[in-house]
Amino acid sequence: MADEVQQLDINEVVASLVARTAQGLGQTLLGGGKSVLDEARVRLGSAFTRYLDEQLKRRSQIRTLLYRDAPQFIYNFYVPQDLQFRNDDVLKNVGAVSLLSRAKHCVIVGMAGMGKSTLLRHLFVDFAKTTNHVPLFIELKGVNPNGQTLESLIEAELSLPSLNLAPGAIKRAFEKGQFVLLLDGFDEVNLEKQDAVSTAIQRLANENPALPILVTSRPDDRFIGWVGFSSVTVLPLSLEKVRTLIARIEYDEGTKIRFLADIESTLWQTHQSFLSNPLLLTIMLITYSHNASVPSRMHLFYSQVFETLWNRHDALKDGYKRTLSSNLEKDDFVAMLEAFAFKTYWDAKTTLTLQEVDETLAFALKVARVPGDRSKCLEDLVRALCILNRDGLHISYTHRSFQEYYAARFLLRASPDQRGKLIERVVKNSSRADQVLQLMWEMDKALVERELLIPKLSELEESLKGKSGDDRLVAFTSFWAQRLTIVNTVNRGALLLHTAKQPEAPIFDFVSTHYRKAEWEKIKETFGKRNADEVSRGILARRHDDNGNLEIDAADFEGNREIIRELAGVRFHHSTEAMDLLLRILDDMRREHKERSVSLDELFS
Repeated sequence: MADEVQQLDINEVVASLVARTAQGLGQTLLGGGKSVLDEARVRLGSAFTRYLDEQLKRRSQIRTLLYRDAPQFIYNFYVPQDLQFRNDDVLKNVGAVSLLSRAKHCVIVGMAGMGKSTLLRHLFVDFAKTTNHVPLFIELKGVNPNGQTLESLIEAELSLPSLNLAPGAIKRAFEKGQFVLLLDGFDEVNLEKQDAVSTAIQRLANENPALPILVTSRPDDRFIGWVGFSSVTVLPLSLEKVRTLIARIEYDEGTKIRFLADIESTLWQTHQSFLSNPLLLTIMLITYSHNASVPSRMHLFYSQVFETLWNRHDALKDGYKRTLSSNLEKDDFVAMLEAFAFKTYWDAKTTLTLQEVDETLAFALKVARVPGDRSKCLEDLVRALCILNRDGLHISYTHRSFQEYYAARFLLRASPDQRGKLIERVVKNSSRADQVLQLMWEMDKALVERELLIPKLSELEESLKGKSGDDRLVAFTSFWAQRLTIVNTVNRGALLLHTAKQPEAPIFDFVSTHYRKAEWEKIKETFGKRNADEVSRGILARRHDDNGNLEIDAADFEGNREIIRELAGVRFHHSTEAMDLLLRILDDMRREHKERSVSLDELFS
């Protein structure tokens, strides 16, 4: 598809579309009987030829990370994308005809970097090429200025020179479905105007069932209430599409060949979430070209990305050195970025309004003790380094793991008297603590063990001291679980759910995936063969509430010792085997740290 369109003469597309639509659309828009149709064709053909020629040229050009100085023809690098409907049905290599056959009205959702706007530009060209619908491309952020509405944007788009439309002409053309509305960036609409725009879009759909309407946006729960609209998600790139995209990117061929070979051999397994995002794939290619490899450890990769993008921007060109807008030295910029990332991670936000970004940058510059202009720092983070992405009125991380990486760096660099408390609170208050812990652990394993893992596992050891049998099992379960729930389900009869975990649970999960892996796998394999559902059904047969379920809070674990014991026999999280292995790992850590301390003492003696 892309190669065909790349060679296509835009004038030919315009002429063909006008020829197919001029008679019917001319009669609708200009009015009059058969005697005026010839004049209508001439007037309409002339006006729409200029309009479509201008729009096709505009919408088929796009700036990219690699080519920021001049827009590139979209089909030089566009790879047909796949969309997933709510019923998990997948529409591959989406085009105008195939999408309309599934949904006349739909919202195309996707996160930053997934190519929503690029897809809509492709559909604009494809509608002009393959259908009898005249495409209207509306950037919804245009409603933000005072007095602007969706209706006024549409009217302005159709205010064509030399075309005096008959009263109600646009309304009639919409009713007949002679146009297709491509509405880009609902999430770029100011919050105070989103309800009005939402109402306007739904009203257009309700009043004009024959009018195709496609909307792009970041995910938003409000779309669930858009009756008659299908919500479809832009899917990540498959490995095949990654191959195609790399082949089409204009870049050093040797670098591309080596990069693709490494993707095929290892990187797809280790870095798929990056490679399957078109924006991040481009960033990886740039990074790879400067380093000839992608590190297996993620923190080294993020460090490489920053160094590559910083040096790429700060390179010598024509005898002068380009500096970033903020004019900050690299160390100061990194310190600001770490504080910014930690604050947003602490607030559990990956997408911020412009005001929130400004406030957070003020905080970050203060904490980092760096004098800087907030707006220029933001410009560097978005345009020069690509760590943040501007999506309309919001700023988001190009990938959430950038936030986690720099938040982890901030924690490791925090003062010793604050660091332990900060790390503990992050673990307790964030469901995403595992990734931050992983990055911190990779960067400074000894510090994480000393300030987090050893103290917390020591608390477990202390809680078990002097206990045996059921008392020990109850104390262990209380260490990581706040509540145990057994739910009676239709399909399985019974299912054990850990609906609420203690703040220490992420530590249990982390240790069980990073230490003595073979022993954990053996325990999990053993317990995986045991019939937990049968035990759960037996428990529910004896005790259940009016709904047939059972819920036990931590305060009541002591009074339900028999149930805790039964679960310990079939669920590895409750088991004596897991408890004992955690304590052996604690002994390992203590011994290694003591040996390291002795070695240092010997060195200095």
